Amino acid sequence: MAVFWLGPWSCCFWVLIYSQLSAAPWRQGAAAVRQWREENGGLLATSMWATAWMIGALFFSYVAEGALLLFAGRGAAFSRMWLPVATYSPLAFCWLWRKAHA
Repeated sequence: MAVFWLGPWSCCFWVLIYSQLSAAPWRQGAAAVRQWREENGGLLATSMWATAWMIGALFFSYVAEGALLLFAGRGAAFSRMWLPVATYSPLAFCWLWRKAHA
């Protein structure tokens, strides 16, 4: 039960971190990050996109877990084995999205 309820919160945290680190040119220094932020609408706009990624990851992580348990069955060993994959599937989606739009 703890993995089911707390896993999506962990997933949304990592999606928040990855969505910002993969988009911003943080390796090039603070000036590059400030310039990127201004080109993308400023601090408020980039923070709102980060929040949207985070909330979307939380929602779709619960959806993926629920779908897995609904279709595989609650007590099945199969569902317990694949629960982390379902939980962190939004992180995989975020990674694929960034790779496709880089």
